[in-house]
Amino acid sequence: MAETENVRVTYADGSVYWQKVKNEEDKGRFAVKEANKLYLDSECIQPASVTRKEKLKETKHLVRGAE
Repeated sequence: MAETENVRVTYADGSVYWQKVKNEEDKGRFAVKEANKLYLDSECIQPASVTRKEKLKETKHLVRGAE
């Protein structure tokens, strides 16, 4: 049995977005339903103006600078 949940994603710059996730309860794992799409709200109704790929590229230097 699978159910849909949403997860909060926090990036290195402190910004917070949400992603839709499909939770496979019987297998104890989850998979992102929309791998590159971010949302501004926990219900995943209001799409963000930036994609996951763009946000990772934008914040990559912050993570590398901390090493």
